[in-house]
Amino acid sequence: MRYVQWSAMLLFCGLSACSSDHKLHLLGYVEGRYVYLSSPVSGQLIQLAVQKGETVKANQLAFQLDPQPELSQLKNAQAKVVLTEKMLARNQELRRTNAIGQAALDASVQEHDSAVTQVTQYQWMVSQKRMQFARAGFVQDTLFRQNEFVPAGKPVIALLPPENRILVFFVPEKNLSHIKSGEKVTFTCDGCQKNLTATIDYISSQAEYTPPVIYSIDSREKLVYWVEAKIDPSAVKDMNPGQPIEVEIP
Repeated sequence: MRYVQWSAMLLFCGLSACSSDHKLHLLGYVEGRYVYLSSPVSGQLIQLAVQKGETVKANQLAFQLDPQPELSQLKNAQAKVVLTEKMLARNQELRRTNAIGQAALDASVQEHDSAVTQVTQYQWMVSQKRMQFARAGFVQDTLFRQNEFVPAGKPVIALLPPENRILVFFVPEKNLSHIKSGEKVTFTCDGCQKNLTATIDYISSQAEYTPPVIYSIDSREKLVYWVEAKIDPSAVKDMNPGQPIEVEIP
């Protein structure tokens, strides 16, 4: 897929680099970098709070897994804490009268601490059953259906935050000196507003050969550099992943 994109870009560069406006014109596309929302614990999906294609806000509910198994374990752990507290208090009193040895008291302390740790662990697991969006974005896809079992760490929702839409284009080696990181470039796309801008924030340190689908010997000897640019906030909401764009560099 990337080879095909490179081919189109480089052919376009060859035709437009010598245009009358003396500016370098490069073809590129919008790339979306998705954030996958998951839970570190497993469980049955009892609520999927969003749908594919929906725009969400930060802190909005994303999905909820069934907390009942962990709530049951939490209840048992809390009961064990109460029991071990009583046993510890009793053994502390017995130790003061030398009725038991220090080893027995130490064992009671360890058992109580273990019970407290279990309570903390189950409380955390219950909290991870209800997941919220950390930031706003577009729901690209939902990967599980309601009532399905979700393994721990498996993504449930694919989210595309606005700031994760970037421009990708390729610059021939001979034109690399014309660009630098932090520099603004203008770009256009079909149906988009005019005077769109983006800021270059990544230039590959290694050149790559043009793909072999271009059969010209001269073309195959050319080297290109992968370049990324951050789209200005005023325009990013109208950009879609895979959308072709044309970058103009003075």
